[in-house]
Amino acid sequence: MLTLILGPMCSGKSLDLIHFFSKLNYTDRSFKIIQPSANIRDENLQTRQGASLPSIKINSLSEIEKFAMVEYLGLDEVHMFETTTIREARRSLKPILRLLNRGVKIFVSGLDLNYQGKMFNIVQALFELGPNEVKMKNSVCVKCQNMDAAYSQVLNQKGKPITRNLPPILPDDGTYLYEPRCRRCFVRPSD
Repeated sequence: MLTLILGPMCSGKSLDLIHFFSKLNYTDRSFKIIQPSANIRDENLQTRQGASLPSIKINSLSEIEKFAMVEYLGLDEVHMFETTTIREARRSLKPILRLLNRGVKIFVSGLDLNYQGKMFNIVQALFELGPNEVKMKNSVCVKCQNMDAAYSQVLNQKGKPITRNLPPILPDDGTYLYEPRCRRCFVRPSD
């Protein structure tokens, strides 16, 4: 079973993971939650509202197979494992496919769209694995307060949208500012 929880920042993706995995604490089911070591904002799986669960940091998706003995596996911030090509993304997901074939139930959350409004390669490759369930989340647009924000706008320190020349994985260390935006307020790169 593969479940994807996708959407912009501040849409409740991590909260969905915490909601599901916190219930497993009251069962005899084995589980682990993992995150990319590139996620320096949080030490554990944590919501912006303060709810959290312990997680383990990994550098690469190739490390995921050491969790083959659990029944449930949570993977947060999957977009931080972004690759430069779709072919590399497909290759990087082979360990996840092997775990799925062993019967591990995997829940993946992360941004679906990058700062230009394009789908991350890693997310496209996850869709190609044939998820059993996809939860698309929305946030509240910071500009107009519509509740259908599907994009994460990256801003410079002066609050101006950045639409070009950024690396695929952006640090959440204060270098950039981020805002959820709806389709009308999201600034796309000009062609």
